[in-house]
Amino acid sequence: YTIEDVSTGNLRDINERIMKVPVKEDKKVNISSKNTRLKGLEALSQLSFKEDKKPAREKIKDRIKVLAEELNIGIPTLTDIIEELKKPGRDPRDEMPKVVFRSDVVNFEDMEVGMKLTGTVRNVVDFGAFVDIGVKQDGLVHLSEMSDKFIKNPMEVVQVGDTVNVTIISIDKERQRIGLSMKKHGRNKND
Repeated sequence: YTIEDVSTGNLRDINERIMKVPVKEDKKVNISSKNTRLKGLEALSQLSFKEDKKPAREKIKDRIKVLAEELNIGIPTLTDIIEELKKPGRDPRDEMPKVVFRSDVVNFEDMEVGMKLTGTVRNVVDFGAFVDIGVKQDGLVHLSEMSDKFIKNPMEVVQVGDTVNVTIISIDKERQRIGLSMKKHGRNKND
């Protein structure tokens, strides 16, 4: 039973539990057989319950402090993480700088093999990276076209959100695929 149960008189079926509260001699009550329910013998203010009187905000701060210690991070860091998680529909790509695409390239018909473009890496997979170059379909920079050096993992060269310079090396209009290279463009920011 809780303190609220005692204060509201919601103690039912107390037969199995015995609540031992010392009652002062002058406050004893005569209980007749007509009383089937006992609401209390002592005023709540007279009982010696230790109630946590901390405000809810302090309790939350205490929980955050304990969690920060468990995770071995600072309280400001944990608070920032919690605030970011509260934001609905948060997409980190929205915070990335926007790339200015070429105004003369808006669809497949405008592209030509050998054209040099700037794009944003949208996804990195085992075999390469997909780059947004300003048309409906992202282009693929295959792993072999990322660097003149040997690389095993595309993440060695690019990350999601990176701005890269690319050259169009193939266009498949039927399958709506664009092949890109970072090698043929000259020096990239990640080389």
